[in-house]
Amino acid sequence: MKPSRLLQRLDAAISASSDHLSSSRLRSERACYLARRGQSDEVKATLTELRQHYQSKPNAEISAWLSLAEGLLIHFSNMGSLARDKIHRAYALSAAAGLVQLNATCAAWLAHMDYLNADTANMTRHVYQAFTIAE
Repeated sequence: MKPSRLLQRLDAAISASSDHLSSSRLRSERACYLARRGQSDEVKATLTELRQHYQSKPNAEISAWLSLAEGLLIHFSNMGSLARDKIHRAYALSAAAGLVQLNATCAAWLAHMDYLNADTANMTRHVYQAFTIAE
């Protein structure tokens, strides 16, 4: 299977990244994409590696990205209820850290999950938040 343009763009950006934080952010975003594609082994390996690296020096942005990736992995693996908790954690962390685009992405994923649960009130709220805070 030919890699998608998104995957190609992320891989190129990771290769060109000059610092560990940028590389970690891009690798986390890549893990989110792979989770949606069902490539759980690669996602788990990335999550483990990044969690170990940031264990002694936590970073709010990386923690938020990792929570999103873990939530998506759970959601696309078995649609488990823990997925929403992980994505909601990423949503809260990204809001607290002022990570606007990540926060909007998390709101959109929460809206998607609300839609799947036929929760129109929360879906509407999350869609509104996603569009309002997105750049």
